[in-house]
Formats: sequence, structure tokens, C-alpha cells
Amino acid sequence: MSQKTTHGILLKKTIMANDDGVLDFFTSDFGKITCFVPKLARSKKKAGELDFFRLLELEIFQGRNSKRLTSVSTQSIFHGFEKSYKASEIGFEWLEILRKILPEDKPESLFFRDVISVLGHCDNNENEMFLESFFWVKVFCFMGMFPRFDRVQNDVWIDLEHFHFFSTEETGMVFIDNVSRQVLEFLRRSDFEQFWEKRMNLPTNSASIVENILKKIKQLHL
Repeated sequence: MSQKTTHGILLKKTIMANDDGVLDFFTSDFGKITCFVPKLARSKKKAGELDFFRLLELEIFQGRNSKRLTSVSTQSIFHGFEKSYKASEIGFEWLEILRKILPEDKPESLFFRDVISVLGHCDNNENEMFLESFFWVKVFCFMGMFPRFDRVQNDVWIDLEHFHFFSTEETGMVFIDNVSRQVLEFLRRSDFEQFWEKRMNLPTNSASIVENILKKIKQLHL
């Protein structure tokens, strides 16, 4: 049994009938974890800190069979998700998909860093049209269901159910022009720092095409 400090974001909060809390977090050191918080509803300080869309510092006590949150403090707030109902709706969709795809108690430090960077840079700004696409590409890569677009060249047709490429049109295939193919590959291989540095150079004409491709992958695989 031990106690450790880590950083994380809240994915789900459940208050029990006895005022205890059961919380799901995505953390930098443990990956996704579930923590027990005795009498959370009666602690105004903890209840106030334990909110969504903020980076939290967590002190966690590891017992024999469960983790217990002993202390929490807010490190930063992701204000972009407070600006509109749509932004909040998108944010909760992201948290829910993270809760579903992350395995329990498995460190995912690189993925955590990219996720936190995306959340921290969401500001409802139309100039950041590729930011949501970057998030979904990283999610699909994490799940092992995103193709390597550097395996092909030029314009291609793709079967998004099985991720097979074709040089000519086939029934049920989706067309991707060469520029948009290169954007998808850039999003796949870049970490957040690389993406953020070069994002303004990405062709705006490809934004809707990339978004549509990712939407179809979501429909087929999620």
C-alpha cells in the first residue's frame, strides 16, 4: 500500500446514496483509474475541485483492492469548453470516448500528453479547424484502427471498414485526394507540438474532407 501524486482529468463522477463518490480519471502515471472518495458530497472543497475540463493534481492512496483519492487541486482550467453549449457537448463526447477506450491501470503517457494539449488549446477558434481532427486521429491510432497513408501515393480510394487502398474506384469506397491524404498522414505521425507548430500551413480546403473521413470511421468503428 502506498500514496502517490499524479496529474489527471476527470472522466466520470458518480455520487452514491451514502454521499460517497466513485470517480474515473485519465492520469499521467496510471492511465485510466477508478477512485473512491468517502463522503464526497459533504466536502465542499473536494466537490468544488472535482469538475470536468480541468487538469487536476491528485493524491491517491493505493489500498489492497482499490484506490482512494485523498487530496485534489486544480492546476489549470480548459476554458474553451465553457464558451458554448456546442463546445461543452463536444468536450463531453471526448471524455466519454476516452472512458470507453482506455484500459484500466495501464500508463499511456504519450497519449495523455496529446490529449491534455488538445484540451488546453480548445478555444472555440475557427482558425483551429484541424484541432478536433487531430484529437480523433490520435484516438483512432490508439485504438489501432487508423491506416498509414504513407503506404500509398497520389489520389486514392479507400475502404474505411477494412482500411484497404485502391487506385481506381470500387463500390463503397471513399475518394481521398492527394493533398488530403498527406494531411491525414501528417496528423497520424505528428505529436501535438509538431502539429501545433505547423497547423497554420495545413490546406484549409482539406479540412472538411478530413473531417468527413474521420466521421465515417467513427460511424463504422465506434
